[in-house]
Amino acid sequence: MVLARVSVVVGLAFAGFACGGHVADVADAAVDGSSGGDGSSEAASDARAVDCNQLFAQLGAARAQARTCCPFCNSQQCVHAIDDVCCKISVTADNVPAFSQLVTEYKANCPSACSGTPCVRAPSGICDPTNPNDPQSRGICR
Repeated sequence: MVLARVSVVVGLAFAGFACGGHVADVADAAVDGSSGGDGSSEAASDARAVDCNQLFAQLGAARAQARTCCPFCNSQQCVHAIDDVCCKISVTADNVPAFSQLVTEYKANCPSACSGTPCVRAPSGICDPTNPNDPQSRGICR
């Protein structure tokens, strides 16, 4: 029991240095079941209840959706900026609550994935087409 707690704490301390915000699920790795029980309820109560890997994947999908734009539409695209984990990103809609909620949850529960690289200007006002030869294709805000 104590070993599981120490392993989780040490694992979480080192997880903060993970590259790109990918964090190993140290609560599962710390308990091998050899201590007489699986320890999962104790590890779950001591560790974060949030799976940062899963949340990071959800953020990636939500980010792609939020940045989707229409490069050939006769309207302004990518003219709003919203907070992402490290920097603001350009979006066309001025309100993307699902993405913003995921960002807030990630920042509150997971180690920083910010590298210190300068952020690009947002909003960019630029929608890059995914297929420049197809006027029906979608784009992504720069």
